[in-house]
Amino acid sequence: MSHHHHHVPPPPYTADNAYAHDLMLLRVEPPFTPTPHVQPLALPTRPPATGDNCTVMGWGTTTSPQESFPDTPQCLNVTVVGDATCCRVYGAKFTEDMLCAGGTVAGKDSCQGDSGGPLICQGVLQGIVSWGDHPCGQAGKPGVYSEVYNYLPWIREIMGQP
Repeated sequence: MSHHHHHVPPPPYTADNAYAHDLMLLRVEPPFTPTPHVQPLALPTRPPATGDNCTVMGWGTTTSPQESFPDTPQCLNVTVVGDATCCRVYGAKFTEDMLCAGGTVAGKDSCQGDSGGPLICQGVLQGIVSWGDHPCGQAGKPGVYSEVYNYLPWIREIMGQP
């Protein structure tokens, strides 16, 4: 079966921050049929809380600054970090539409090639890998994610859901 997709970027914002609004939806035709191995993630009903335990997934490099990409997707357990901490670490690059996770253990973080991957907290898609400091995995420098909860009105509009 062949699937075709149509990408839908978020509405044009006037943000001066190149890191802002780092997400996109894909409309796939025909829709994927759920199977035991293909399932949609639930959308959030609340924003993630500081301290929530989550899993980030991706195909990104497992070493930094030298890049070594894995043959299989990788998973890492991370903890949501408070906005105040992210503001202190990243300054004006960090906005209200972002969240941070990880950064507590050196060498453990999302990295180049993971962008667009999910941050899943208790089975719910809370974030989308966006950016972080370079090299990756520095203690005290959490990964930064687009916070899905803040985009729910736009997501529901595009998906034709109330």
